[in-house]
Formats: sequence, C-alpha cells, structure tokens
Amino acid sequence: MKILVVDDMPLMRHVLINMLRALNFPDLVEATDGIQALTFLKNQHFDLVITDLHMPKMDGKT
Repeated sequence: MKILVVDDMPLMRHVLINMLRALNFPDLVEATDGIQALTFLKNQHFDLVITDLHMPKMDGKT
C-alpha cells in the first residue's frame, strides 16, 4: 500500500511516518503542503492520502 503523508509541520510528518513504518507500511511519501502533494498525485498512484487540513499555500480540503 502506497501512502502519501501531507503536513506542513516536520514533527507531525515524522511522527506519522514512524507510526506507519511501525505498522509495516514501508511505501511512504512525504509532502510539505498541498501544492507539493498535488504534484505527487499527478505523477504517482497512492492508495491512501493522510493530510493536515490547515496548511499554508493550499489546505488539505481543496
């Protein structure tokens, strides 16, 4: 399962990535904002996207 984790806070991304790895999800990609996430989504397939709702540039709802 390929998972995209989107959060503007490095600590939150780190915590989520470590939790997912501990649950045996090795195929993880990190994005720092909604714009970067959209770039990843245009070029790759993800089974799950975990996103922060409040981020600069583009929020997790748009």
